[in-house]
Amino acid sequence: MSAETELHCADVLEWFAHFSGGTIPANRRGELEAGIRRVMSANKIASPARLKDALLAGHPVLDSLVSELTVAETYFFRDPQHFDLIRERVIPEFTATHPANAVFQSWSAGCATGEEAYSLAILLDELGLGERSCILATDICRASLQKAMRGSYSDWSFRGEAAAGARRFFRRYGARFVLSERIRSRVSFQFGNLAADPGDAAAGRAGSDMNLILCRNVMIYFDPAAIRRLAGQLFEALAPGGWLIIGPSDPPLWDFAPFEVVSTGAGLFYRRPARALAAASRMPGASIAAAARRPERARAATPPLASMQPPMPVPRARPLALGRAAARTKPQNPARTSEQAAESEAARAAQQVRAAADAGTPDFSALAQAAAKAHPLNVEIQYLHAMALLSARRFQAACAIARRVVYLDGSLVMGHFILATALARTGQKEAARRSYRKVEALCAALPPEEKVRFADGETAAMLREAARHHLQAERMM
Repeated sequence: MSAETELHCADVLEWFAHFSGGTIPANRRGELEAGIRRVMSANKIASPARLKDALLAGHPVLDSLVSELTVAETYFFRDPQHFDLIRERVIPEFTATHPANAVFQSWSAGCATGEEAYSLAILLDELGLGERSCILATDICRASLQKAMRGSYSDWSFRGEAAAGARRFFRRYGARFVLSERIRSRVSFQFGNLAADPGDAAAGRAGSDMNLILCRNVMIYFDPAAIRRLAGQLFEALAPGGWLIIGPSDPPLWDFAPFEVVSTGAGLFYRRPARALAAASRMPGASIAAAARRPERARAATPPLASMQPPMPVPRARPLALGRAAARTKPQNPARTSEQAAESEAARAAQQVRAAADAGTPDFSALAQAAAKAHPLNVEIQYLHAMALLSARRFQAACAIARRVVYLDGSLVMGHFILATALARTGQKEAARRSYRKVEALCAALPPEEKVRFADGETAAMLREAARHHLQAERMM
């Protein structure tokens, strides 16, 4: 490829990045430029310069380019903990606060080939809300939308364990599984560019009365300006009390719209506040932001987007392993017995703090601080204390505790990740980059699918990619 062709290819990439709201990761540039060349070949376009002219003129080749350059990675009931949250919290809350004939309205934003939207339709059918539901699904890729509307899938779309139960809604034809018309008819698919200005017709706006929005793994490569626009669009699309569920590696949105941030066992999610649902703040899992609005506390919110930090995974209650009991046949060593008692006490304290974090209770920060003081050498408790400080926006203090965590266990991936978060929030950009590089190195030494300690189910590969993204974002800030 000539230098001139390479330059024009880069020009097309930059145009596409602006159109789709994304950034161009350095490690994907070669792959994306190869995709551009495939589009040119398939459409008999002689040069990247002519491709750029066609794109500016609104030529249908745009659909080919979107299909080639975007990733439509999805399957039925992906991230099953999100659907558990919908089943156990979102829907019961909706039915308790709305009339019996109210329609549950939802939006699958960035729906790809439709598995997410249809998973939601299946769940609502199982909960008896099928006839009272309305699901909008939008995507920037028209080829993906056409596949979604057909409702025909291969075994690959059912690869997650949670997807097994969805098969009863399909009929098999050879190697394909075709969704029942009853479920298929409950989802409306349409084109929508989430990176477009909300006033643009291409944005595919969803109105302002959504009880639930799923926008998962869409914003991973969005630039800050596109994230800001989309955050406002998503907030405006929610009905009062409506929920927004994003992916575990998506950047946080709390700085860009007045969301209520809700801590749950499945992660940190967002709601549009509603006075009518004020009683919900007394329910398990109430908003950490609402809980911390007491005068004696700092305003609760997890660190804002300035350094593109993803929501820190909310750890689940998981006690540490206790020390082995001394053999009953031998006299007990008093020192060993005391050590076991201390380990047991630390495990109970960690479990209490984790449970408070999962439930979003007001005493999370106080419990974490007290436990950290009582157990200064316990890595899990110190990690939870650092999380609590970040939630309270006490970034300098969070830096100090996160450094203690990595001192106690230098191999703890999430210790370095939370330290990078705190460093970035205090303006220590180079130190934050060093911590992200440490996360990368530690994850590279682990099997890609190994679940990382304290990362709430995220794998080494996922966290390595997240660290790469933050390093890329830091270079652009």
